[in-house]
Amino acid sequence: MAFHRLGREYQVGSDVPRNMDKAITLFFRGAELGSAEAHHLLGLTYAEGDGLEEDLGKATRHLQIAAMAGNAEARHNLAIAETKMGNPAGRKAKNHRA
Repeated sequence: MAFHRLGREYQVGSDVPRNMDKAITLFFRGAELGSAEAHHLLGLTYAEGDGLEEDLGKATRHLQIAAMAGNAEARHNLAIAETKMGNPAGRKAKNHRA
C-alpha cells in the first residue's frame, strides 16, 4: 500500500509541492485499506494539528489502531498523546490493589 508513502511525500514536500489536503486524503485512503502506517501518520497529524484541527481523541484512536497492528513508533506516540490528555499509559486507579 503506497498511499501512506505518497501522502508523506505531500506532507513534507520533498519530491512534490507540500499539500496537506492531498496528504490527509491519502492517509485516510491508506487507513481505510488497513495500513498501520497510514493510521500512525493520521494520528500524528491530528495530534499536531497539521492540516487538521488538533484532536487528541482522534489522534489516540488512530495511534491505537497502528500500535495494535505492531507499529512501535505509534505505541510511543500513543503514550505521548495519552499523557497530554492526562491519562498516562499504565496509570492505575487510586484505590487499585494488585
